Amino acid sequence: MRNYKKNIINHNRTLTLPFPIASEAEFKFNFRFFWAFFSLLIVSLLIFYVFQINNLISQTYLLQNYQKRIEKLNQEKEELEGNLAGVGSLYNVENLIGELKLEKINQISYIQISENPVATAKQ
Repeated sequence: MRNYKKNIINHNRTLTLPFPIASEAEFKFNFRFFWAFFSLLIVSLLIFYVFQINNLISQTYLLQNYQKRIEKLNQEKEELEGNLAGVGSLYNVENLIGELKLEKINQISYIQISENPVATAKQ
C-alpha cells in the first residue's frame, strides 16, 4: 500500500512515463564512429584543397600567358602605327615617285579591243 500512496503523490505532482526520456537516457559516445567520421572529413577536405590549389595554379598560368600576349600585341601595334606614319607621309610618297622615275599624266586614253578574237583554236 505504501507503493500505491507514493504513485498517487507522484501522480498529483508530475506525470510519470513508463519509458525514459532522452535527457534521462544514458548516452554512449562511440569513439570508432567519431574517428571514422573525423578521418573521412579530413580526407575530403584535403582532396578539396588539392583541387582548389590546382585550379588556382592553372588560372594563374593562363593569366600570365594572356598578359604576355597582350604586351606582345601592344608592341606590334606600336610598330605598325610607326610604320603607318612613316609610309603614309606625303614626303615619303614624293621621294618614292622620284626613285621609281614616275611621270605625271595629263590625259588618260584607253585601248579599244576589237570584238574579233586575236587567236583561234585549230580543230
